[in-house]
Amino acid sequence: MRIIWVCLFALVAAPATAQEVRDCIALDRSKVILNPLDMNARVYANGEVSLAVVHDGRSDSYDSLFVLVYAPDLEDETKRNCRMIGQGEGRGYTDVRLRAAVADYTAADGLTVEVPARIFRKEDGSSNTTLLSVNVNRTTNEITVTQELGTE
Repeated sequence: MRIIWVCLFALVAAPATAQEVRDCIALDRSKVILNPLDMNARVYANGEVSLAVVHDGRSDSYDSLFVLVYAPDLEDETKRNCRMIGQGEGRGYTDVRLRAAVADYTAADGLTVEVPARIFRKEDGSSNTTLLSVNVNRTTNEITVTQELGTE
């Protein structure tokens, strides 16, 4: 499994914009999956959909964690969809609790995985919790995300 992730990240990854999901592009060699893998990656839908926490390589950054989503491409069975989720403008999250993620599936909406995370605001030094709802809809072949901020 670890070899698969290393190969995947040798081919794809990039930061996303605010609550928008972007296609992964060629991996900057500084991007890595945090270890241990079993705490920072989850597999859903009988192994067809994977979520992982990706670090962008900035060692002293407060916003260097991103969520990678890897799912089947229904238009081309030989390909996979790869998307990165972040806050936008190259900013990720301070903390991503993939271990605490909760998944739900409905035929109408597809797979939705709720992932707790934390946002740090450099401007005033404060932080806030957020809940990312990542949806993989096989009917529409789309991967989307919404965010619900905490009350901190």
